[in-house]
Amino acid sequence: MPPERTTQPAIGKFRVASLKIFAGPKFGLAQKTVALALAYDGTAPDLDRFDEAMRSLLVQLQPGETAGLDWPAGAVSSPAEDAAFEDIWPRAVGSRILELLRILHGWAREPFYSAELLSASPGQFVLATGWWREPAIRPLIDTALRLVAMAGGDGDGAARDESCRELSDRIGQVRRGGLSPAGYRLAMAAARLDHPVSLSRGFVQIGWGANAQRFNSTIFGTTSSIAVGIARLKHQTNRLLADAQMPVPASFLVSSVDKALEAAQSIGWPVVLKPANQDGGAGVAADIGNSEHLRKAFAAAQAHSPDAVIVEKHVEGDDHRMLVVGGRLLAVTRRIPGGVVGDGRGTVGALLEELNSDPRRGKGKRSMLVHVELDEEALQCLEDQALTPHSVPESGRFVRLRRIANISTGGTAQDVTDRVHPENRRLAIRAARILGLDIAGVDFLSPDIARSWREVGGAICEVNAQPTLRVHWLGAPDRDIEAEVVDGLTGGKSTRIPTAVITGTNGKTTTARMLHRIWMAAGRTAGVCTTQGLVVGDDVVSERNMSGSLGARALFADPAVESAIIEQPRQAILELGHPCDRHDIGVLLNVQDDHIGIDGIASLDEMARLKAEVLRRSESAVVVNAEDRRCLAARAMAGCRRHVLIARDPENPALKDHLATGGEGVLLQTHEGENWIVLARGEERIPLIAVSRMPSTLDGALRFNVINAMFAAGIAWAQRLELKPIRDALASFENSPRDNPGRYNFIEGLPWQVLLDYGHNPDALRELVSFVEGLPVTGKRRLLNLKLGNRHRSHFEEVAPLLARTFDSFVLGCDARRTRKGGDYGNDDPVGKMLAVTSGALRRSGVAEERIICESGRPEIFGRMFEQAQPGDLLVILAEPWEALRALSGIRDAPAGMLTFR
Repeated sequence: MPPERTTQPAIGKFRVASLKIFAGPKFGLAQKTVALALAYDGTAPDLDRFDEAMRSLLVQLQPGETAGLDWPAGAVSSPAEDAAFEDIWPRAVGSRILELLRILHGWAREPFYSAELLSASPGQFVLATGWWREPAIRPLIDTALRLVAMAGGDGDGAARDESCRELSDRIGQVRRGGLSPAGYRLAMAAARLDHPVSLSRGFVQIGWGANAQRFNSTIFGTTSSIAVGIARLKHQTNRLLADAQMPVPASFLVSSVDKALEAAQSIGWPVVLKPANQDGGAGVAADIGNSEHLRKAFAAAQAHSPDAVIVEKHVEGDDHRMLVVGGRLLAVTRRIPGGVVGDGRGTVGALLEELNSDPRRGKGKRSMLVHVELDEEALQCLEDQALTPHSVPESGRFVRLRRIANISTGGTAQDVTDRVHPENRRLAIRAARILGLDIAGVDFLSPDIARSWREVGGAICEVNAQPTLRVHWLGAPDRDIEAEVVDGLTGGKSTRIPTAVITGTNGKTTTARMLHRIWMAAGRTAGVCTTQGLVVGDDVVSERNMSGSLGARALFADPAVESAIIEQPRQAILELGHPCDRHDIGVLLNVQDDHIGIDGIASLDEMARLKAEVLRRSESAVVVNAEDRRCLAARAMAGCRRHVLIARDPENPALKDHLATGGEGVLLQTHEGENWIVLARGEERIPLIAVSRMPSTLDGALRFNVINAMFAAGIAWAQRLELKPIRDALASFENSPRDNPGRYNFIEGLPWQVLLDYGHNPDALRELVSFVEGLPVTGKRRLLNLKLGNRHRSHFEEVAPLLARTFDSFVLGCDARRTRKGGDYGNDDPVGKMLAVTSGALRRSGVAEERIICESGRPEIFGRMFEQAQPGDLLVILAEPWEALRALSGIRDAPAGMLTFR
């Protein structure tokens, strides 16, 4: 779609001039992209004052968040020493806007890992940024601009405070649709580790197809739902581990306070009460030493779990969270309950005030650290320690203000991974295994984690199926625990699959389908998406246009797909972006006259630069037409060093020079008295297959299919497939509706020959005319056109003399949607104008008027062709294949079983 021009009012000195959302990556980014143009009506800002104001705003906006505390660290670059301020300030401002968007996306938990300042001038900034969910784009952009305006001096005092509250609420609204804290960090870690990351319906996917993995927060796609169910039933988990001879506290499940008192008497004081099915420490009370405290704790627990409450024996020792992923103990963190450390001078109240001044502490449970309030629980803890809020604890004394050590209740953490005794390590791993969890947070109470539980005691009090990672972030802030979890999920392997992206003017669909056949012959389930549909293995999933990002998403989401082949047309690049951040193989078949003058592409050179973007995103190899100078020039943009050149002529200068330096190529050469496709590397020559063995070439008569087969072979060779499946596939690939719909399909079983093709530009029609002129026809050659000239009148006018010479009669129609979009025929009756242009071009080329029928209706146009056809005629149909095949299948005069396709 074209950029969205906006009439949005200015925000401070900025106004959104245009905004374009791409479904795939664009402008070199690795993420779905937003292109944003900002008009600026102002002078150079005082950057030092701006940065100071912005830093203050960010702290006020989201207390408890760490991002933004070091503003503008992520936005500052070093300009040239002799650069004048007038030259550098636009880029400095633009970079700050991008950094602000990065911070806001993080607060909203919208993964954002790719951005670029495309241009910056005193009057306009053009930015490209990644995006995650479309509903979040505008609110976050507007919030960023509001903050920039406020930091620039708009509003102060009460107005500023009100604006901050409003913006904070807006971020909160966006965050409600975002990922969980762990899910966000895992997605960001996966991107850092070079995994493709995408959001699907209710889960995050990393990787593609058969190698993809899925997660929702810290539940993986491989996590057993039965195991998750068991872990959420705390008492059942306790009993299951006890049956497995693992150390757990004595536990009772009770439904009344009287039963709770009985249980406490039975197992002995002190005890722990907790809800039967809650996580996160909600309703948990530890170290209960008498019936009065138990009654209060029971009421609190029952509020979270009305049907049942767990009574457990209190186990002395430090609270440890042990993170197990894929059968490995990744991290162990000692959880420290909320409290203060005495300094010999300050009161408990003063120390608590200082503790809560930490900018990482917020009042929301999602903050990195949580405020500790001087509430009833804190006062009770002080009483148990013979203290009051006015007491002055001695230096170094820890004053506990919370009974449990959860981070969500104000606790903090210390990493002790390197101190864990091997037997304690094995205990945690076995607990996760007993439950059947591939990721688990094992809560282990131990007086000394460095000594075996067999020696000093200890017990597993819980196993969590969706463990939070926050405790580990706090315990080891410099450790990339999320990356370790992602590696545990993926086994440290790449989640990408072999991927080829094919672009060019002509031959994309045929080459893609040939390559799909090769992968299938190699015994792999390949998926291919083209303008003629989407196929996974042998399953035709869709027959509509699925080229580019639309089809790629479907292939990447399918766990059966081991290799993806993607046709990437011009329009898909312009309107949707690229199908992925990068791919194995980028292919440029040719750059010919089609679509010129549409969507801002004014010349073949501009078209070549656009299509060369496919080569830029290639990481293993590019496969390029050595007979097209624009394709050769595009090699300079390739993102990899391995180039495979394709040329029918073995004496092609570019190919010869490339091979002389040890490069690779595919050429035609005489072998055993026949024309063969030959693979070449330096001086080595590998005869692959005789042209005569490939039915798609009609013994070499279809020259373009010869080169399409050369490209398919070159791509498969670059993907290191064996030669046998390449040979077998090319020897079996036919010009049939099944193998290659709409590409030189002969339809048999009718009184006349029918040739169905998709030709829609001059180069394709010249090849078609050359082929048709060589066919033996006893009757007349007739043409039905629904394709040529839809976009450009010049395309039809250019080949009209050839058509006039070759065909005896014409039925002319059009694709009304493409005709209107093309723009060559204006907005006033474009269909009528196109029919007038095409019929006029034929008349000027010598075709008598009575030999031309114009028909704007569909499917009526097929009937007009069939009613004039006679036995022995050749009917050439230029149309969408599935539309033409439906029309042919509906011919009433065809005897039952007569209509066949080959």
